[in-house]
Amino acid sequence: METVGYLTIEKIGLKNEVIKEGTKDEILKNNLGHFSATPKYNGNVCIAGHNYSIKSSRLFKDLNNLDTNDKIIYKCDGFAREYKVKSKKEIKSSDINVLDNTSENMLTLITCTNSKEDTRLCIKATEIKEE
Repeated sequence: METVGYLTIEKIGLKNEVIKEGTKDEILKNNLGHFSATPKYNGNVCIAGHNYSIKSSRLFKDLNNLDTNDKIIYKCDGFAREYKVKSKKEIKSSDINVLDNTSENMLTLITCTNSKEDTRLCIKATEIKEE
């Protein structure tokens, strides 16, 4: 299982959590997972994580506590990029449009919702650009 990068979200207590390639249960059991069909650095980088269903990995258990403008740090291949939360919404589990690539550098974080089996929580964050 290839390591893609690391994710830090101080607000919810994540610090350099490992992101592995793929989103199969064997990966998400202990790590965050990178959606293989999405870019690893430039464009829309998409990451999945469990929040309650697997006992050993609840890395995204507090993802719902993020608010607009909260900071996220993503590291990949020796580079680091900072993002700020732009939106938080529930989507259908079948809504794969959120994985579409963008010309803008973004992070898309996806996890299950506690009460609705066919719904996911989707956090979209945009790169913080230096002025």
